[in-house]
Amino acid sequence: MNKKTKISFVMALLMVASSFMAGAGISEPLNGELCYSFGEVNKTVYNGEEWVKEIYAEPGETVSFKIVATYHKTGPAYEYVDNIVIKDTLGDSLLYVLGSANIEPTGISSDNKIVWWNFTDKLYDGQSIIIEFNATVGDDIENINHVLVTAIEHCSGRYLEGEDEATVFIEEEPPCIPGIEVIKEVWDGNGWAEYVDGLILENIVK
Repeated sequence: MNKKTKISFVMALLMVASSFMAGAGISEPLNGELCYSFGEVNKTVYNGEEWVKEIYAEPGETVSFKIVATYHKTGPAYEYVDNIVIKDTLGDSLLYVLGSANIEPTGISSDNKIVWWNFTDKLYDGQSIIIEFNATVGDDIENINHVLVTAIEHCSGRYLEGEDEATVFIEEEPPCIPGIEVIKEVWDGNGWAEYVDGLILENIVK
């Protein structure tokens, strides 16, 4: 095989490998390791009626978040994932409400801003983990809440990742607009006026 043929052969192999990786759902790793898509990861916040991607809230208010992590296998022969870790990072002025989660967290940071869950149970194709919890709202104007899901796929040994965000915007207090007109006047002998002249000490006015 001459040099030109070798170069062409290597380029063809690279193109095939690139196509395979794109079709397999490989993404840029978040932790420096080659990773595949976990499936579907959806984080939402409750607006009082439904779960949405963003809401407006007031300082001191309590808001509810939901995380739904659904595994989809990366190939037809693969069975399940395990070693699942769900790590949630709250926005700048949000704090996790202790005891509010439907599944008790594995750990909570000392400032109540990072919460994580470690799962040893297997998750099969199409199955989901659903987590709900509350957070209190501070006074930062925008709070972007990020969740990261990682796992190891059985048989393939692939490292899987998925992530999503939900945002809480803080409502700014509107300026006070007077809604009542107040008028105070004094009787000048002929009618109501803004002021009256010629008064002396101990005069009675109304």
